[in-house]
Amino acid sequence: MKKLPFNIELCPLNEWENLEAFLKNAYGLSGQKIKAYLGVKERTKKVKLRVVLNLPINLINNKMISPRYTGELPQVIYEDKIFQVLHKPFNIHSHPLEYSDSDNLLNWMMAQREYEALKVNQQNYDRGLLYRLDYATSGLMIYIKTQSDYSFLREHFSDIVKEKFYLAVLSADVKEEQSFFHNLRFNKNKVYVSKEKTLNEAKIDVYPVMRIANKSLVLIRLYQGHRHQIRVQLSSSGLPILGDELYGGEKAQRTYLHCFQYSLKLKGRNYQFQDDNFSLLETFFDPNRAFEMIHNKLLRIK
Repeated sequence: MKKLPFNIELCPLNEWENLEAFLKNAYGLSGQKIKAYLGVKERTKKVKLRVVLNLPINLINNKMISPRYTGELPQVIYEDKIFQVLHKPFNIHSHPLEYSDSDNLLNWMMAQREYEALKVNQQNYDRGLLYRLDYATSGLMIYIKTQSDYSFLREHFSDIVKEKFYLAVLSADVKEEQSFFHNLRFNKNKVYVSKEKTLNEAKIDVYPVMRIANKSLVLIRLYQGHRHQIRVQLSSSGLPILGDELYGGEKAQRTYLHCFQYSLKLKGRNYQFQDDNFSLLETFFDPNRAFEMIHNKLLRIK
């Protein structure tokens, strides 16, 4: 597949006092967005009639989604008038940050002409996404297909989303159920546990499912949903996720963390979405036996 060009050529049919005025009027771009891509000389240069302009495609197509997808194919888990639920492969983004991105689920939606969730929240690149998963994490992704439902769900997220469960493989022998409580401090690239009790509260419950050698498959109940929450809480408790080198995990072919199940209640109806499409188990554990034990564990703790 050919690489997406960085620039695009335009030929204005009218003269403009300067390029910034042209971009604001023709494309509705903000001055801040224009300054992020163009220097002072470029912005203030006069736009002459029918003179070809060579401009960044990420600027001209700001907030648009490219139909070019490069990555492992997602799978549709469930779909109705409200939800589009997908399996996100590991090392794929949930949404783009600019038009030229091609390794995220919204690119796949656009390529498949799955437009409904793309029409929601159009001023932001996450569109109808209900929550985010890290690039390295696989699993359940939920997108909302109407603006009214999206706005309501985002506003009442903590009331509507009842339960969140993840699966992880740890480089440790976990024998007992444990709960971890921390306060988290965020910076640009990493999250840290803080001693300040007034910062972001974080809680997870960890349930052992299977063990083999020095590896443990665990079921994790997530209570909040802070960035990197499960990763940093497990690491700070001496239980780093296999493959999660950012937080002290043993090097592996992937980060062994998977979003497994979400339960929601919306408009008087209970929904339970589950992603069984993952390779998390196959390297270390027997999948059939693991699924049986996972579901037995869920039945006991719910």
